[in-house]
Amino acid sequence: MKKKFLVLLMLLVAFVISGCSKGVKVELDDFEYEVIGNEILLKKYIGSETEVIVKDSYNQMNAYINGETFRNNTNVTSVTLASGFYSLADYAFEGCTNLKEVNLKDIHKVGKYAFKGCVNLEKIKIGARDIDETAFIDCCNLTVIDSTFYSDKKKTMIFDEGTYTVLLAGKNAEIPDNAVRIAPYAFYGRSGITKVTIPGSVEEIGVNAFGGCSDLKVLKVSLDNKVYDSRDNSNAIIERATDKLISGISTTIIPNGVKIIGTHAFDNVASLTGINIPSTVKTIEEDAFFECGNVESITVNPNNNNYDSRENSNAIIETATNKLIFACEKTSVPTSVKVIGKNSYNSVDKLQTLNLSEGVEVIEEEAFFNMNSLKELIISSTVKEIGLNIINKSNITSLSVKEENEVYDSRNNSNAIIKTSENKIIYGIKLSVIDPTITTIGSHAFSNNNSLEEIRIPDTITEIEANAYSNCENVLVIKLSDSITTIGEEAFMGCTKVESITIPNSVTSIGAKAFANCNLWSIKVDEANQVYDSRDGSDAIIETATNKLVVASSNTTIPDSVTSIAKYAFYGINYKNIYIGKNITNIESGAFVYLSNIISIKVDEANEVYDSRKYVDFYKDEFESNCIIETATNKLVLGCAYTILPEGVTSIGDYAFCGNDNLLGLHLDKEIASIGAYAFSDCSSFRYISIKKGTQYVGEHAFRNCSGLTIDYTTQTPTDKWHKDWNSTNCFTESYLF
Repeated sequence: MKKKFLVLLMLLVAFVISGCSKGVKVELDDFEYEVIGNEILLKKYIGSETEVIVKDSYNQMNAYINGETFRNNTNVTSVTLASGFYSLADYAFEGCTNLKEVNLKDIHKVGKYAFKGCVNLEKIKIGARDIDETAFIDCCNLTVIDSTFYSDKKKTMIFDEGTYTVLLAGKNAEIPDNAVRIAPYAFYGRSGITKVTIPGSVEEIGVNAFGGCSDLKVLKVSLDNKVYDSRDNSNAIIERATDKLISGISTTIIPNGVKIIGTHAFDNVASLTGINIPSTVKTIEEDAFFECGNVESITVNPNNNNYDSRENSNAIIETATNKLIFACEKTSVPTSVKVIGKNSYNSVDKLQTLNLSEGVEVIEEEAFFNMNSLKELIISSTVKEIGLNIINKSNITSLSVKEENEVYDSRNNSNAIIKTSENKIIYGIKLSVIDPTITTIGSHAFSNNNSLEEIRIPDTITEIEANAYSNCENVLVIKLSDSITTIGEEAFMGCTKVESITIPNSVTSIGAKAFANCNLWSIKVDEANQVYDSRDGSDAIIETATNKLVVASSNTTIPDSVTSIAKYAFYGINYKNIYIGKNITNIESGAFVYLSNIISIKVDEANEVYDSRKYVDFYKDEFESNCIIETATNKLVLGCAYTILPEGVTSIGDYAFCGNDNLLGLHLDKEIASIGAYAFSDCSSFRYISIKKGTQYVGEHAFRNCSGLTIDYTTQTPTDKWHKDWNSTNCFTESYLF
């Protein structure tokens, strides 16, 4: 009886997705799972069945799935998720390339990219009205959409009759004659569609509504439409009032009179081979021709005053700035071009060698990033400025700068781009050789390079700048030299396979999150280091003068001499048991973020600043609250999936639950005066929270990226003191639970 009452107090409410009627009811052993209180988080499906029914409870415990449970599963062909789930998480079935059928008839909300790339998905049954616009991107074979809200008898679309909006369309859908709005990405990536006619009733068409429809040959607007037209048989959709082309296809002829080519107007039009820009075009918005990889011919009318394709360059160049904004495989960059624009080569998939022409002075960020086949990049002698992430470092095998360049070099065949005056590597790859004259690894120099397996810093390097090696996910070993003095912010963040690190005696500065989201098990600081130590075998980095723990590992034991824990000290590590000793007097906001595996939190009873007071139930039985509370203010500064809110807590602090993927729900049944900024941000499995009367403030992004969350504030109306972005991800806010 006591257990049942405790369950009620914790409000362990189940939300489970419903699915197809056929299939095999898989059991708990078919999942990697985590038991949290009286609930089970199904973390990953590892079973062998192809037609799956997921039950809403196992061993009499409520069950949940999240965005990783089925993601990139290429075995499953149909999924049935038992009735009860309220929402579907972001990325829930992304990359399930053999998935053919799902049933979501009891779902109320579908998160972003939930079915992205499910190329064989043909049939869905769905009840959701709130569907993220990106949920069904690249579902090229989606045909049958059986929706609670559909209006066509053929079950080819979701059509909201309240707003007359086409929310989601299958490959055989026809736009109703009374449609007023076509949602962004409504038809995105559907194959087999050869003709689309926009009725006269349509007043709004979202971005990329017809992007990636590779078979589309005819795109026209009804003559009686007052908002859009397809003038001069252009096979395009043009906004009348602004003369803006918002959607085009491979057969589009951009007509005279068009002044603007809109963002993603020709997104992923794989069969587009030629582009002709008329004289009237004044603005080409960013990514207008995104991923049009088969373009061979580009011309701009000679009378255009804003753009040109000078010297038969097969490119679009912004005349006033001499900036190249769009290139194809056959582009020849003229010497008069000074700037290579952001994403200008985003559609060039096949080119393996790129030798920049003389005259180019500036390369903007991500200029060549999407060139997946690029192996060799040669920087010309005139380049003076290079932006971030211009290349995909994982693919490149050769980097060089021409010897005449006065700003950059690749001395001694180092296979890197070096800022000459600073002896700093700004771009490096797996095959880079760090020359003995180099003293600094620059910001983002090797970041996001998944071909790297080892990082060995030579003795000449004194500084590693911010993000220098961040998100190098396949690195196993980091070896730092005895000459390094500075390790910048996020320098090695996201090197998830690294298990140990030794900090040399020379290091005097370590930036925030330098080793965040790493899998560190062992941290040692050289005993001769005068600034940091790893006293008492703590497997942590401690600032000696202040007794502040600044970097923790999965194996960290906080020494009694530590008095402070720095912001982000425990960021993203595999930590399970937190014990706060009696001498800790300062825990900086965000010290314990993105920790999903915590199972217990305890504060020493002698601590005078913090406590983890017990939860006392109706029968006066005591239970561990599993949280850290600032005693003087009664503010909860850290909680986890096992937290039971004890009596007396009056506020939830900044970042208190931030990034905890295992948190399922929380009932604020006490008088909670405030909820801090980012308090529940990025809790991907978070399903419910009840905010009761008395909450006067909710901070910025308090519920950011909680895609499946329902916020109930039945007795509390948001006040003007709540931050304007308190619900920035637009979580459900309704009286659904209580």
